[in-house]
Amino acid sequence: MKNLITLLAILCFSFSFAQTKDVRGNVTDDAGSPLPGVSVVIKNSASGTTTDFDGNYLIRTDVGQTLVFSYLGFATQEIVVGLSNQINVQLLPDVTQIDEVVVIGYGTTKRKDLVGSIGSMKAEDITISPVLTLSEAIQGKLAGVQIISNGSPGAQAEIRVRGTGSVLGGVNPLYVVDGVVTDNITNINNSDIQSVDVLKDASSTAIYGSRGANGVILITTKSGTIGKPKVSFNSYFGFNTLADFTQSVDVADGRLFAQFTNEALERNGNAPRFTDLDNLPNTDWLDLITREGVFQNHTGSVSGGTENSKYFISLGYYEEEGILLKNKFERMTLRINNEYKIGKYFKFGNTLGLSKSKTHNPLTAAFDAAFKQSPAIPVKDENGNFFRSTVNNVGNPVFMLDNFNSKNRDRRIEGNVWGEVELFKHFKFKTTASAETFNGEGVFFAPESKIFNDAGGVEENTTSSLKVSETDNWRVIWDNVITFHKMLYEKHDVTLTAGVTNEEFRSRILEGTALNVPPQENFRFLSLGDVAGRTVKDEGDRFKRVAYFGRAQYNYDNRYLMTATIRREGSSKFSANNRWDNFPSIGFGWNATNESFMKDQKIFDYLKFRWSWGETGNDNIGTSEFIATITTGLNAVVNNTIVTGSTLEEIKDKNLKWETTQENDLGLDFSTLKGALTGSLDYYYKKTSNALFPTAIPQALGDNEFITNSTTITNEGFEVSLNYSNTIGKDFKYTVSGNLTFNENRVVAIKTLIPDAEASIISGGLGNGQVTTKTEVGKEIGSFYLFDAVGLFGSQAEIDASAQPNAKVGDLKFDDVNGDGVINDLDRKHFGSYQPRDFFGINLSMEYKKFDLLINTFGNWGNKVFNGKRAQRFGGENIEIDVANGRYSPANPDPNAKNPRASNEIPRPSDFFLESGDFFRINNITLGYTLPDSWVSKISGTKARIYISAQNAFTIQAFSGFNPELPGDPRSSGIELNAFPTTAKFTAGFNLDF
Repeated sequence: MKNLITLLAILCFSFSFAQTKDVRGNVTDDAGSPLPGVSVVIKNSASGTTTDFDGNYLIRTDVGQTLVFSYLGFATQEIVVGLSNQINVQLLPDVTQIDEVVVIGYGTTKRKDLVGSIGSMKAEDITISPVLTLSEAIQGKLAGVQIISNGSPGAQAEIRVRGTGSVLGGVNPLYVVDGVVTDNITNINNSDIQSVDVLKDASSTAIYGSRGANGVILITTKSGTIGKPKVSFNSYFGFNTLADFTQSVDVADGRLFAQFTNEALERNGNAPRFTDLDNLPNTDWLDLITREGVFQNHTGSVSGGTENSKYFISLGYYEEEGILLKNKFERMTLRINNEYKIGKYFKFGNTLGLSKSKTHNPLTAAFDAAFKQSPAIPVKDENGNFFRSTVNNVGNPVFMLDNFNSKNRDRRIEGNVWGEVELFKHFKFKTTASAETFNGEGVFFAPESKIFNDAGGVEENTTSSLKVSETDNWRVIWDNVITFHKMLYEKHDVTLTAGVTNEEFRSRILEGTALNVPPQENFRFLSLGDVAGRTVKDEGDRFKRVAYFGRAQYNYDNRYLMTATIRREGSSKFSANNRWDNFPSIGFGWNATNESFMKDQKIFDYLKFRWSWGETGNDNIGTSEFIATITTGLNAVVNNTIVTGSTLEEIKDKNLKWETTQENDLGLDFSTLKGALTGSLDYYYKKTSNALFPTAIPQALGDNEFITNSTTITNEGFEVSLNYSNTIGKDFKYTVSGNLTFNENRVVAIKTLIPDAEASIISGGLGNGQVTTKTEVGKEIGSFYLFDAVGLFGSQAEIDASAQPNAKVGDLKFDDVNGDGVINDLDRKHFGSYQPRDFFGINLSMEYKKFDLLINTFGNWGNKVFNGKRAQRFGGENIEIDVANGRYSPANPDPNAKNPRASNEIPRPSDFFLESGDFFRINNITLGYTLPDSWVSKISGTKARIYISAQNAFTIQAFSGFNPELPGDPRSSGIELNAFPTTAKFTAGFNLDF
């Protein structure tokens, strides 16, 4: 009997664990609020579900199986299914995110094990705002990362990580998308991105060797997850318009322009141009060439998988009309990511991204023409002919848009195939073959045209012209990486990585021109133009890189950390003697809160100190920069005899080598207030040696200068990142985050070959023969180098006693710095640069029940911008109202006038046109509402959210021009000449998941 009872008990027990049943429950956070979207998966199976908007779930499972509950920002929990049909779970916040996995070079690691400085963003932070490009999504959200946008639809922003470290060698970071190296990320659909990790310090970037000096941005796209298929749709619609602060740049109307022009002519003894000031046209050129453009974006994706295969497929379409008439941008994207597993030890997969874009680019110079053209003329005369003024040499903006046609088509494919095998216990080997191809086509057509002027003349172009270009780029990379990971004696966590990478790049650019091509669009071929006058240009590039690298990571008892890397790299961009170099790094970390003496303290939940040092390189130079070329077949007369010979085209340095950057980083990461407040602080010092710079050489060599490694540049700074999250009651949550970066850039040394030779680069041209910047020792790269305007001349006696004897009363007066009685370039001074001393971002997110609100802001201060529009006058152009008002006038002399008298002379570039670049911008406000589950379930959906958004909604700026964000070459950034005015965008959209 006893044995029978025992047998029955065993049978009942076994039956209970084999029983299949429905388990339901509710998932909440630590405050008791329901958590929607929590992943509930049966461990080691493909079955799973997610919680609804009230945190409820229902899953069919067996007794004895394990349910895994996971949600971003919360610690994962595993619960074994027992006899109960109800399992409620409370997830605890993983607020420090120290176990968050981040991507590093050729691998991943947990954030708690980092010894370097890495800024990260996840998918939900990137896609919550409806923006086109990744750079827009991360702007103002990562310390040490400055993003400068130019406002043109589809254009890539300029990104600088921890300052400007090169004069001629490029300043953009390296972009790596799923292991594929690229120089452009505008082709990536934000909805496809899983995470972005920005490697900022040299210990993190050294493993990328020659291209790590300017930082590395690692982009990981989405992959499938185990579970039933998940279908997502994301769409938004909107319109863009000139931002309010852009519209505040008001130019003179017809009457004020005529008054100013007459005074300028009279200044030089000429007769006034306008006599009837009361009956002049008043053309608003900017209004005539701009519009409220509309845009739309649609993305659909499906993902899912089993334990043996996972997939992610997405398709996207974006279309935008720019604010400039005829400006239009279209982009289509397709992404296919797959992963397959065969047995326990082998898996393989692929990532594939395709994009196709089309841009209609009218002449953006029309903005400049709209600013400068006389408002006192009509667009067309009484006969319907285009019209322009002869008081200046500015084109008719409407005519420019109507008569010049430019279109571009781009196609880009990037992807890889990879395989990973577990060779032995603790050893893994991964091989990845990556490729990127780009094809770009451009067509520019100018038809025959005729324009009349106010002097009774006609300007006629009787010859049409066509320019066609095609660019083909091709890059392949083969990475082979072996990794060893083992926990030794329960406390010694060791990871070793070794690998080799090969890269080859090829490009070709074909360009041709022809005249008298038919105007019809389907006839725009070079062969249909005149044979005479045709031109063809064929250019290309090719280079290779090979590198061997290794990394050692050591973690003792989750307290003491060490990471060391080494990369030996060769680049065909240098001569054989300088082709190879080594790039080492080392870093240490101390998780102080894991020490026994810290167990009883109540201040810090987590505290880690970091120090790292590393060396990176920069080989961003032309592949033939060290190769001197010879021109043959030249004739010379020697002893009355014609002799044929050769000469060097240009003196070049055959010993060019890597620009190298060494960086020290000292930082700490912390969490306090039970995880409510987290943050990081970093101090860094970057020193770039052997930077490329033009250096004077003896003229006996046949040239004045050549490019060589002669310059040392430093960037020193401090970064702060803070994040505070809190919950009030069960319905209200909010997060406030901010980051602040201080950076000081200096050129500290330039070696010269000729004793006492001046070593500098003059740049920042205004297009009127004047320049504005000078890069030299002791100053920032691109420092403004201008005349010092010290006021206005108030009398002829003051002029007679000055260094400007040809000035007029009311003209600008300049400081004679060297006191030689002459105003020339020796009297210029440095006045700061476009590089900000400080830049920051402040971000706020709030949730109340089913409502969510996001506000993103950013800004900078401590830099200068040059109002080139005001300083670029040749004579007779229109002026801003602010310039005309308050000017000195002989008819109404004002000793306190803030602006000089009217003049048609080319102004000297002075600090009179230099303004503060400080600004603060609310670049995104998004208000969303998550629809009730009962509504969404009617269409078999799992989540639906609607939202409205405003971008560039509000800006406070000191600059009187269009936009203080003025990207460009580091030697000439911050000069507004023909800036694309900033647009404000207003959007409505929805997200829907099934």
